[in-house]
Amino acid sequence: MAWSRKMVIVAGLTTGAAVIAIAVLFNGGLTPACTPVGYADISPIELRIDPAMEAETVEACFGRDCQPVPLAADDDGGWSVPQAAQFLQGVEPGSVSEVKVIAESDDVTLVNGVFQVGQAGAEGEGFWRQCPGPVRYVPVQVSASSL
Repeated sequence: MAWSRKMVIVAGLTTGAAVIAIAVLFNGGLTPACTPVGYADISPIELRIDPAMEAETVEACFGRDCQPVPLAADDDGGWSVPQAAQFLQGVEPGSVSEVKVIAESDDVTLVNGVFQVGQAGAEGEGFWRQCPGPVRYVPVQVSASSL
């Protein structure tokens, strides 16, 4: 039996549809189109200061050569550095990589150092890697031993 042009087209379309259906099934759904939108986390950076230090005052700023600014404790007694101009001092919001921290108690300096600010992001899932999601800053562990 000779294949007519119509049969070749139908066979090709059927095969193509089957390949797409199998790819969608193995992928767990349709692969999304990635948008060109950038994600920047401009939320405050949480400082997890070692409770054993009993810090009474904390100053912080973003970057290595910045001038630390006094922080107010959060309602729960924690410390967070907002991404505001007085703390950024030339660093762009959402691109923070270091925070300088000075913690004191009874006029004794407990910590005076620069700490790395880490990020956590959403990873792709499925057969093919999907679009990466937004990133967020992880809390910075502050202790004398982490310098």
